[in-house]
Amino acid sequence: MSTYSQLRRVIPPDQALSNKALQAALQQITNIFRSDLQALSTATAGLENNNGLPAINALTTPIPANVASYFTQTFATGTGVDGTLLLADVIGTCAGWVSNDALSNTVAVLNDMNTSGALANLTGTSGVFTVMQNAINGAYYNSITGNTVIPGGLPGAGSYTSLDNAFDGAAGEGVGLTPAAVTIIQNIQTAYPTQTDQLNSNFANIGAQLDRETVNLQLAAVDFANLTPGLQPIGLVLNLPVYGQDTVEGGAAYILQSVANNQSQGGQAVVATMRESRNVSRLSNAGITTNTVLSDVVVQPQAPLGRGDYTVAQATGNIIY
Repeated sequence: MSTYSQLRRVIPPDQALSNKALQAALQQITNIFRSDLQALSTATAGLENNNGLPAINALTTPIPANVASYFTQTFATGTGVDGTLLLADVIGTCAGWVSNDALSNTVAVLNDMNTSGALANLTGTSGVFTVMQNAINGAYYNSITGNTVIPGGLPGAGSYTSLDNAFDGAAGEGVGLTPAAVTIIQNIQTAYPTQTDQLNSNFANIGAQLDRETVNLQLAAVDFANLTPGLQPIGLVLNLPVYGQDTVEGGAAYILQSVANNQSQGGQAVVATMRESRNVSRLSNAGITTNTVLSDVVVQPQAPLGRGDYTVAQATGNIIY
């Protein structure tokens, strides 16, 4: 039941409402129940305000646009929620971040187009790419005239005085294979706009990821050319339980699991260690404690250093009277 409803029965309604409002306000203060009235009054009496700070008082948002712009232009930003920097934004390509999906989609789109015959003028037996390869292999070379003669009906048909002209084209000789390929590709682009946009988007995404990594590595002052070679990854191994907790997409666990060789014992151990750390965390959250730390202390053989003990006779002989 509302305390206001109870309070208004014994004091005036306006005073009851004021008390209820004060209660609601105080309850929003963290750890208010750990304080007392005297300590709270002392603390509030010493609070300061922003009097004389007009630029601060004029703010209408928690973070002004110019401040946000400074940080986004000065420090690395990522592709996580609200621009959160992910490990994948720095070294994601090695784990296939962006590129795996983009290349897989590219292969699928091209396979579909090839199956439908959309690429026949490029890769078919009479396609321009096939004719280019034949020209390079000398299939159209005339040993008597020294010309490269591409038969009529094929892309770039004509008689060329050199192989370069056969590719570039020359006045009076033919349009050339490269210009012919450009025209064919443009025609495919016009006929298949959806597929073309998808392919262009895939490679644009790969390029954007590579560019993002280049910028972020520079901002992080990482220079692979000046890394110390031959260092053992002991620190990486010891911190695997910590990295295993970073389960966000594109985070440390994703990167390490992606690059680990799952066909080797070592690679599987990396994945198993991270899984173990997450299991320990889950059990801990359920109030179950675990002890998975194995001691590396074992019984060691002792050196024969001798004790230096005296016999009774020796000890007696050393007594000074």
